[in-house]
Amino acid sequence: MNTVSISLIDVHYIDFLVDILEVEKLPPSNKEIEDIVSYDWKIDTKYYTAEIKLCSTTKRTVGTEEFADGVQAVVIYFNADQVLINWLEIKPMLGDYGL
Repeated sequence: MNTVSISLIDVHYIDFLVDILEVEKLPPSNKEIEDIVSYDWKIDTKYYTAEIKLCSTTKRTVGTEEFADGVQAVVIYFNADQVLINWLEIKPMLGDYGL
């Protein structure tokens, strides 16, 4: 199962996740690690099927090193009118994946 992590701070994260999962109500979550929960998301198209663990947190965290190593994609949602992330603070956490 592929893992996608979403960090949502200061936004209506439930609405955002409901839109991604294409459901009316957010299903029960699975606790991955401290402060990170996941939702099962299945994408089924004409060409492929993918089972994804859509992870979410409302804190600025990458979780544990083991969790971070398993993440295959990251979604960053931000309001262009607000500064939510100071990239200089986050870059050290990205290690070899830094920008």
